[in-house]
Amino acid sequence: MQGSKLFPVTLLALATALLPAPAQALQVFGSDCAFGFQDVYNPGDAVCVTGEFDVVPPGGICAEAYVIVTPTGSPNPFWDVSAGGANYIIGCGGAGAFYDEYVWLPPLIPGQYDLVVDQFPFFGGFGPEDLREVNAFTVTNAPLVFSVNVAAIKGAAMEGLAQAQALHDLVLALTIIDTLSTAADWAGAFGLGGGVAGIALGVICYATGADCPTSYNSAVITIGNKIIGHMGDALELHYGAIVADPPDPMFEEVVPLRYEDALAQGAPWAPLAGAPLPEGQTVVAQLLSTQAAAYQALLPTIEKLQGAQAAGSHFGLLVQAEKTQTYAGLAIEAGDAMLAELDALQAALEAAGTYEVEVDASGLLATLASEGLSDEERALIQSFGFSEAQIDQAITEAGTLSVPDAVSWAAVVDAARGSFQTMRPALVDLVAQAEAIRAENEPYALRTAPVAQLGAPMVANVGDALALMGSGTHLDPDAVLSYAWDLDGDGEFDDGTGTTAMLVPTAPGLVTAALEVSDGTRRDIALATIMVSADNVPPEYTELLPADYAPFADVGEAVELSATATDADGDPVSLTWFVDGAEAGRGSTLSFEMPDQEHHTVRVVASDDDPYSADAVFDFHLRSSVWEDEVGDTGGTGGSDSDGSGDGTAGVTADGTAGSATEGPSDGTDGDSAGADGGDGGGGCGCTSEPRSSGWSAWLLLGLGALRRRRRRDGRARA
Repeated sequence: MQGSKLFPVTLLALATALLPAPAQALQVFGSDCAFGFQDVYNPGDAVCVTGEFDVVPPGGICAEAYVIVTPTGSPNPFWDVSAGGANYIIGCGGAGAFYDEYVWLPPLIPGQYDLVVDQFPFFGGFGPEDLREVNAFTVTNAPLVFSVNVAAIKGAAMEGLAQAQALHDLVLALTIIDTLSTAADWAGAFGLGGGVAGIALGVICYATGADCPTSYNSAVITIGNKIIGHMGDALELHYGAIVADPPDPMFEEVVPLRYEDALAQGAPWAPLAGAPLPEGQTVVAQLLSTQAAAYQALLPTIEKLQGAQAAGSHFGLLVQAEKTQTYAGLAIEAGDAMLAELDALQAALEAAGTYEVEVDASGLLATLASEGLSDEERALIQSFGFSEAQIDQAITEAGTLSVPDAVSWAAVVDAARGSFQTMRPALVDLVAQAEAIRAENEPYALRTAPVAQLGAPMVANVGDALALMGSGTHLDPDAVLSYAWDLDGDGEFDDGTGTTAMLVPTAPGLVTAALEVSDGTRRDIALATIMVSADNVPPEYTELLPADYAPFADVGEAVELSATATDADGDPVSLTWFVDGAEAGRGSTLSFEMPDQEHHTVRVVASDDDPYSADAVFDFHLRSSVWEDEVGDTGGTGGSDSDGSGDGTAGVTADGTAGSATEGPSDGTDGDSAGADGGDGGGGCGCTSEPRSSGWSAWLLLGLGALRRRRRRDGRARA
């Protein structure tokens, strides 16, 4: 198709124009090489130019200059895209005129172009004697290819959204139940309707983000559950956004990878114990966060791909197809790694016999919402420092929580699997479609932006110093390229400059590094993924005293606290104590004098000398004795039968997996301090599911993996 011709040039007009005249004007236009002006070309056309120069070089007779074809927006006006480079033209027509000079022979590359006139002095910088005619002509009409099945992606995202919502609900229930199973052990006063009080405490702790009274092992597991729950929330948001994506007209911009959802929750995370369950939880959380970040970047990239199609931009289609491949591929890589991690986690739980054990949580939540709490139950919760307003809010929220009837580790693992497995076929198809778009548009696209490359190791250990190598190419050989790094996943390239960088991973999982290469106008981003393993384990507590982790105390009374920890790697361990967030001492013991009638949290932190290993953390809850009579002794069994023997519920072993039922000590004391001494630990891994026969056994319905213990009275006589 011929472009637009404004008017023909007759032989008489041409002869007249060729009469000698002094150079006096500067202009340039595209022409059709047949005495007609043209500003639209097909890829098979030749581009000619017509115009006038107004500078005669020293010693010359006619006006002379270089004419350069450069992409619109190019920062270098002297970058010529034609095969032979800049074209030297002599204007010996009237007033320095020239006509139908060839500057670009086919095949042409579609795009928008400027014509630049460089007069003497040549290539010494763009000066007042030079001219840049912006948007001088367009090369178009090449075939466009766009075959992404957005409907299929949205359909898969809808299924993934449902799975992510289920994951959130299940993990929320596990977290609430875990609080109940261990708080019941210490309080020893749940008794009649005590399960309702326990789940109310769990709801409050979950809603406020407070550190609830839990055993050491149980706290480790609960923290992992919360992190996984937060990443389930992030997946919900990004799946929902994919369902409703519109086209984006800013299709020449590339989207960076951002881990903002995970960073807001303190990522990257290190396992809080060297055991299969917390290690598995941590890696699963990291991989869920990578999936969420990939979907967050994939959504606007697909929108830009659609925008490029609508605008007929080969360059936009090429660039966004490449990034679609990158981010869909990252989601697949993280998801496949997560499936393998979930398989290992399932095997550990199955070996312990608690993988498929179910708990019915909805009944107690419904009871809490409909019947509220007794005065004793309120006093019990208030003794842990929560206000009446927080308790009332928990009762209100209990009626709105979406908790599945059957809660189990199998359900959690299946929901995590399902969130990815429903998307995987669509992601694989998307990668293939994006490759087709890239291959079909590359021959027609003039790549006016840099191309970034990034090299990095594929595997590493936590704490390794990794050398990253970056490079960039550009169609313009004179382009000045700059390099910037994003090594913390915040989407900002402010972690280094230059072509090399050092990365030290601080936690296991799939770690990403990003390199930005810019020419000052446009940029490209390259990613590298590194699968990181942990080769150092954190300290573990072997003893925590008193065994009643939530004792009552009078004002002025001294409560003696002690902790013993060891490190499997043989690293030296230091212990630091904090009271209500302020450091209060170092060493294995702390004498805490009750200053008032308020609740106080005493935290002990065990650290080794590895800066990348997590600390072991445990909280004692010191309660004012003014609550002791109000809480009362309702004869709670702490989960043991009256003779102190085990009730058949499953417990959590010190290795972080779920343990089998264990016999309690015959004297009815608490025996193995919630797993702190290497015995069976707190809740979070196993449970029993029985009909709710009476209020006395209500909390048993929510005993997720606790070895039930009778509360040690610590010498106090209770009525």
